[in-house]
Amino acid sequence: MATLSTTHLLTQFSHQHPTIKVVIPAEEGDNAEGSAATAFRELTEATYFAPASHPAAAANPPLGFAQPRSAAEVRQIVAWAAAVNAGQAAGARMPLSVRVGGHEPWKRSTPRGALVLDLRGLREVEIEGSSAGHEGGTGGDGVLPPPAVAKVGGGVLTGDLVARLAELGYATPTAASTSVGYVGWATLGGYSGMASVMGMGVDQIVGATVVTADGGMVQVNEDDEMMFGIRGGGGNVGVIVELRIRVYAVQKYLAGNIVYDSSNMSQTIKNFFTGYTALIEQEGMPAGFSGQLVFAKIPKLGRSLVFTFLWLSHDQSGAAAQIARLKSLPGLHAVADTIAEHKPHEWIAMSSKMVAVGVHGGTKAVNVPSLADDTLIDVIARSMTTMPDLPETALTIQQYWPTASEKAVRQSCFAPRRAHFMILAIGASLDPTRGDEARDWAFELCAQLRSRGVALKGGYVAQTMPGDVPIEECFDGEDWKRLTVLKRKYDRNGAWQYAVPQMGRL
Repeated sequence: MATLSTTHLLTQFSHQHPTIKVVIPAEEGDNAEGSAATAFRELTEATYFAPASHPAAAANPPLGFAQPRSAAEVRQIVAWAAAVNAGQAAGARMPLSVRVGGHEPWKRSTPRGALVLDLRGLREVEIEGSSAGHEGGTGGDGVLPPPAVAKVGGGVLTGDLVARLAELGYATPTAASTSVGYVGWATLGGYSGMASVMGMGVDQIVGATVVTADGGMVQVNEDDEMMFGIRGGGGNVGVIVELRIRVYAVQKYLAGNIVYDSSNMSQTIKNFFTGYTALIEQEGMPAGFSGQLVFAKIPKLGRSLVFTFLWLSHDQSGAAAQIARLKSLPGLHAVADTIAEHKPHEWIAMSSKMVAVGVHGGTKAVNVPSLADDTLIDVIARSMTTMPDLPETALTIQQYWPTASEKAVRQSCFAPRRAHFMILAIGASLDPTRGDEARDWAFELCAQLRSRGVALKGGYVAQTMPGDVPIEECFDGEDWKRLTVLKRKYDRNGAWQYAVPQMGRL
């Protein structure tokens, strides 16, 4: 529970800034079912994983939530906290954290004793203009039209972003769930089924507006040093109140699932992993083609291997042949094909239906260099025999293809940049009594991949459990050094100590 001094300070701040909503937990003796207590509980529980999945976090809630509706209000909050932390208010401490979608797996965005900035009020989306002069991106190469630039608020959710972009006639890579906060997803890497064509989420970033630790505000362009920290380092240099991102004039594309007969799951895995690898090595990645692999529970079919297919180019002349190649991989039998033309926001909404919110359990991820590895095939096949029979539990495999983002590497600390696959084990259950079972399955799968030497060093920083691997291993060596220099320069007093990746106070 918040100390009297910090509670008093928050109450005082709220009175002085009536346009900024501040929500704090009920004090002892207050009505536990009152409106303030209910609002605090709802904010605490507005997460992908239910609080019960993290008992320690649930027992140690944050100090409170501040809900700014503009960059100016974010500045007021940060400047006030900086003054408190400088000792101008009875020696109290006012650490800050930022949360939007609440999909962070380990509750790092709602730490004990911190004031959490809920940025969901900053959700504007507007097109700025052509970005043909920006480096990176794939527009103008015959696959996609030249990109435009959209300004997006620091609190926009994926569903709101794709819907608004669709209204304006554009699309951009996003997470598959509508409730994911876009900025956090993009700045920490941003794997996507669209990545092989459009690039990662991090590679779409061409500018940002950042509130600094003293409450100042800076505009960050592609060549600025702070951009290096934003592209892959998340909020470690400040509160990102706006991003400028590449968007593409794509109003519709081919998307859907190829479901393979998985009655002999072990053989299906082996045949797909080896067959898909051979296909890519022989044919390359066709212009416009992207996708990802999912192991999920399919009604009437049970646990199945599913390839989610996307063809993002306006030129669809090669799509049918690629679909045919995927459906005829040696030793495989496609039992369903749902590929059809979709508008971007409609496809994301459909994909999001597979993602339950308020689940119990845990997730983990590892990167692997190739699917054509006998040990990897053995570990994945064995994991399927112990995978809990829960519709919320799944395994996804997303591919990183360097050619789609090779020009954007220079001002980015995201790693790795060589071709690889990111394996995300989602151990989730809406049934609280099975959350531990689901989590243990996901954790054991990733532990096996690491202990048997299949996984690459480090991992996807957004899905790397604190203490699982040294955080610096998630970055290339020189990039990590450069990021720590930026951290010391822009956060020398540890204002963003809770930002992901958690670099602490350097």
